[in-house]
Amino acid sequence: MKKLFYLTFIMLLFVTSCNDAPNNDLSNNNQDAFEAFIEEQREIIINSYGNVCASVTDAIDYPEPWTKEIEETFVIPDETIRSMSTCGLLKTFIEYPRVYASSDLFDPVVTKFNNELRENKVAIELFDRNDCFPVLASEYLNIIKGHYYNSIEKGEYIYSGRIDYIEKLLASDICMSVIDDKEKKQIMAIGFTKATKERKTSNYGNAAYTYTMMISIMQSCNYAPFIEEVGARIREGAVGYYLIDPNGDTSGNFLTDSNVELILKHAEEFLNK
Repeated sequence: MKKLFYLTFIMLLFVTSCNDAPNNDLSNNNQDAFEAFIEEQREIIINSYGNVCASVTDAIDYPEPWTKEIEETFVIPDETIRSMSTCGLLKTFIEYPRVYASSDLFDPVVTKFNNELRENKVAIELFDRNDCFPVLASEYLNIIKGHYYNSIEKGEYIYSGRIDYIEKLLASDICMSVIDDKEKKQIMAIGFTKATKERKTSNYGNAAYTYTMMISIMQSCNYAPFIEEVGARIREGAVGYYLIDPNGDTSGNFLTDSNVELILKHAEEFLNK
């Protein structure tokens, strides 16, 4: 089983671009190594940017119970949005009561989500902030730590809409347009490590948007080997991007063994090139 990146390589992610990454080795994939990797990533964020979002006091508290009538009239004033911290903006966006609403099976969720972000004033302000990357990365790592330490090793399936949502944000067009190449590399390394861990337990249900995020990064970086081999097969549905069968069969799911291995192969080569 493929495995985790040494801390030396992860540190180098901050000085490499999509077109310039060091070769590296991978170590045995076990729970201790997985936890160490996540902790190392959190330390890098803290050392580089400070203890991001240690305390969030200015996020919006939504009314409970949340009803359709409230949703139709609820508005966050522009001045409130502009005055919020970046951490407050992210928490306000993620905790909006409708963020985990389900989609139809064939709903083009990636396009739909990107369109919604373009109209969402909280999201626009969030991605306009200079510190949006450390806030997003810190939240992603904190969610992984809180969720996976208690489930992956036990082989349990514990669905977390919050993980899906932060990965949808990281995969979005607006995110790809504002974070730089080395930041995309770091997010890719985290996603690859998480997906590889889930691959070990066949726990694909927690990885759908992880693969969407990795696909978005490789597309954004114009990673030619991936685009040339599978670019024409990429489609989108209710669980993000998937790959249609090479022969044109559109009934397949990208979380089949062959497609998972294909995406992970390209992701690893992308990080090692």
